[in-house]
Amino acid sequence: MSPLTPEIKFSNRRRTIGLTVERDRQLVVYAPTGTSDDTIQAILHQKRHWIQEKLAHPQKYPAASPAQRLLPGSSIYFLGRTHLLLSDSEPTAPLHFDGHTFTLGAALLPKASALVQIWLRQQAQAVITPRVERFARSLGVTYQRIQLLDLKYRWGSCTANAALLFNWRLIQAPSTVINYIIVHELAHLLVPDHSTTFWNVVAVQLPLYEHAKKWLRDYGAILEELD
Repeated sequence: MSPLTPEIKFSNRRRTIGLTVERDRQLVVYAPTGTSDDTIQAILHQKRHWIQEKLAHPQKYPAASPAQRLLPGSSIYFLGRTHLLLSDSEPTAPLHFDGHTFTLGAALLPKASALVQIWLRQQAQAVITPRVERFARSLGVTYQRIQLLDLKYRWGSCTANAALLFNWRLIQAPSTVINYIIVHELAHLLVPDHSTTFWNVVAVQLPLYEHAKKWLRDYGAILEELD
């Protein structure tokens, strides 16, 4: 989908139309269910200068970084820290993490990227799910389900039917960043837009959320290098 061809998301919870330009320069329109195409096109025309400014922003990613094959000595990101990948003398040793380094049997090195990704996905499930439950209780909201997916250029999403989608690559980021994305999506169950009210809800849970936003702006591309 071209960035100039907007992705339109309708929601019964919305009362106004909102626009977002994602990190891959995809334009997304969030609109109340039943909004006419003429109304959406009028908003797009009204906001055309804002849209062009966002599309040209240097912090938007022009393309994903080239995937790099994992080799002994490669760095793996987990919860905001880098850990070396080492080769085990045992040829078929499974992937092992001792809290500091990852080790993998020499014969399995060609599958290192796939095995590390499987391990990280499992860790994402174990870390993110209980945090969602904890913050949901704190916010007093109810969601339908949690899914961990490869969301490409998005870290999280809250669907119209209250399903929470998270990018499994978040497990590579610091805990504060993971918490921020979780609270961000849960807050949309209370406030569908990004108004001052929305950010106040986020700030009550995470007073220093701006630091997490900055971390993602500065280092988010690193999380997408594993493929």
